Amino acid sequence: MKLMMKLFGSGFKSSKCKETVETVMVKARFLQKKKQDEVAKMNSDIASPLRAGEDPIAGPTHILIKRVIRVQNVSVAYEFIEAFCDLVVDRLSSIKEVRECPENLKEGISSLVFAAKKCSHEIPELVTVRNIFRKKYGKTFVSAATNVRPNCGVDTMVMKKLEDTNPQG
Repeated sequence: MKLMMKLFGSGFKSSKCKETVETVMVKARFLQKKKQDEVAKMNSDIASPLRAGEDPIAGPTHILIKRVIRVQNVSVAYEFIEAFCDLVVDRLSSIKEVRECPENLKEGISSLVFAAKKCSHEIPELVTVRNIFRKKYGKTFVSAATNVRPNCGVDTMVMKKLEDTNPQG
C-alpha cells in the first residue's frame, strides 16, 4: 500500500503544505514591512550627506545607496513570495489532485522553490516548502527551479530581485 501511495503521489499532505505556506506568507509580509522601514531610515541617512554636497558616487554614501537598492529588491521579492503563497493556498485542491505541477501554478511553485535557496536565512520555512514540493513533483522539478534551468518556471522578476542576495545574510 505504501509503495502504491508513493508511486501515485498520494503522500502529499495538503494540511502540512497549507500550514507551512501560510507561515511563509506571514513572515514574508512581516519582513517586507521591516525592509521598507529599513529603506526609509537609510534614505534619510543618505539625504543628509547629499544635502551637504557629498558626491554620491565617491563617498561612503555610495555603499549605502547600493544597500538601499539591495534591500528594496528583497522587499519586492518578498511581495512576490507572499502572492505566490496565496496562490498555492487558493489552489491547494488542484495541487493535491494531480501528479504533475499544474501549468498555471508552475511559476508560483517554482519561484517558492527557488526562493528557498536565496531567502532561507530569513524564512527557513521555505526549505520545508521546497521539500514538500520535492516529494510531490520530484527531485528533477526542484533541481530545475533551484538551478534556474530553461523552462523551470521561476518568475524572472523574483530571480532578478534575489540575484544579489547573500544566503548567509
